Parts: sequence; C-alpha cells; structure tokens
Amino acid sequence: MTCKDSHFLIGLGVGSILGALAYGFARSSRAKKMKAEVCDALHRIEGHTEDLLETAKEKALYAGERVADKVADETSAIAGKANDLKGKVHSLADEAKK
Repeated sequence: MTCKDSHFLIGLGVGSILGALAYGFARSSRAKKMKAEVCDALHRIEGHTEDLLETAKEKALYAGERVADKVADETSAIAGKANDLKGKVHSLADEAKK
C-alpha cells in the first residue's frame, strides 16, 4: 500500500467517524432542543423584520406627504408671485397705451 492510499483510508475513516458522531448528535434531544430554539429565533426575527418594514413604509409615506406639501406650498407661492408680476405688466401696458 502506497502513501497516497493510506492517506485516503485515514481520511475515509476520520470522515466516517465524524459523520457517525454528527448523525448521533443530530438525533439527540439536545440537538432537537437546539433546532427548536433556532426555529423560534428565526420566527422572532421574521416578526421583527416585518415590523421594521411596516415602520419604514409608514415613514416613507409620511416623508412623501411632507415633500408633496412643501412642493405645493412653494408652487402656490410662485404662482402668486407670477400673478403679481402679470398684474404689474398689464398695469404698465395700460399706462403706456394712455
């Protein structure tokens, strides 16, 4: 038997032992308890994530409303200034016609 073969057999043996140990642990009550705890933690994280997404959505909608209000106010102010300017131009034109 060559050196390469012996390394392969040693690796095969160690892998088999580790696989058997992992299987035994996976079937134990401790592993089942750990799996249940992980599942519970994932469900809690999922719930928190949904809450965070809902909060972010509400904040985005509120920010959008505030921006729309600000734009509308500024547009109204600009429209008022444009009407004032139009009135002044018409006044100047009427005075020039006289």
